[in-house]
Amino acid sequence: MLTILISSVAIAQKPKTIKVDGVKFKMIYVNGGALGSYYIGETVVTKGLWDCIMNNNKNIKEDGKTPAVVVTAVSWNECKEFINKLNQKTGLIFRLPTEAEWEHAAIVGNTDRSATYGIYDHGSFKPSALFNKSASKVDKPNGLGIWYMFGNVWEWCEDWYGQNTSASGSEKVMCGGGYYTNLSYCNSTYRASLPANEKSSDIGFRLAMTYVGKKK
Repeated sequence: MLTILISSVAIAQKPKTIKVDGVKFKMIYVNGGALGSYYIGETVVTKGLWDCIMNNNKNIKEDGKTPAVVVTAVSWNECKEFINKLNQKTGLIFRLPTEAEWEHAAIVGNTDRSATYGIYDHGSFKPSALFNKSASKVDKPNGLGIWYMFGNVWEWCEDWYGQNTSASGSEKVMCGGGYYTNLSYCNSTYRASLPANEKSSDIGFRLAMTYVGKKK
């Protein structure tokens, strides 16, 4: 069962709250300028949503407000498999954000630098709770309403790693820095990469979705 609810937040385009079986998640509108506008996940994908889609588990309950487990140790290839299944189930067109989209959302939302950091504690945090205040150093999202883009988990992007957005390569881009990561890497411009089939306990991903305006 798929339900799409529109939030009452007053911004240029309202966030979309999407419910798949018992799991809710929110997509935040980003005015991308020359990139084109798009939606990006309020949070990284949770284990509940992952299990709901990948294991067809309809008994999971997540309301998007209570602590939710972060899905980690997933390869880029597995993320693409998940997205394909999510799209089939919902009839929507989710995808991974491009590196440019991820960076733009991080920069535009960085109105209060301290508010953009996630669960960063020099390796002492275990990725178990997304909104667990006792595990994090902040309790508010960035200026766009996006949670923990830096210092939570590395986030896979669509692009191949290279000098620019190339059509081929051997590794995929990751952004944001993980909970193990040196603080100097937890920013909007640092890029890391791994082969598409590799995974690590400090790597997750965030969904994106292209914004389609109303026809005139």
